[in-house]
Parts: sequence; structure tokens; C-alpha cells
Amino acid sequence: MSRITAPTRAQGDLLRHIRRNGCIGMDAESDVGCQGAALDRVFDAIHRRGWIEGEWGGSIDLTASGLSALKAISN
Repeated sequence: MSRITAPTRAQGDLLRHIRRNGCIGMDAESDVGCQGAALDRVFDAIHRRGWIEGEWGGSIDLTASGLSALKAISN
């Protein structure tokens, strides 16, 4: 059984933003609380962990592990 690593606050905020919008929307910076390169690093981290499918600028979906990561911080 694989262990889910709980996302950081910024990662969780970006996962919630993506779940709500289906992409990185105009309000992502305010939802996550960072901008520019910092937001890029948060995106890269959740992408590397396999929590999302898709690319910046297009449609993005949460994977099953992404939903599990969100659940881990919702409890």
C-alpha cells in the first residue's frame, strides 16, 4: 500500500483551485498566495507527485492520488 504524502498548504490550495476550475485560472495567484516562479514550483511539485494530469495553459484534472491528497488535508 502506498503512502500518500500530505500536500503543503500552497499545494493543497492549488489542487483545490484546479478541482474548482479545471485549469490554472486568472485567480490562481490569489487562491494559492504566491505568484511567478513560486507558483511554477508549486505546480511542478504537484505534477511530479502525479496528483494532476494536464499541462499549464490547458485543461487539468486531478488524478485519484490527487483527490486522496486533498482528502488527507481535509480531515
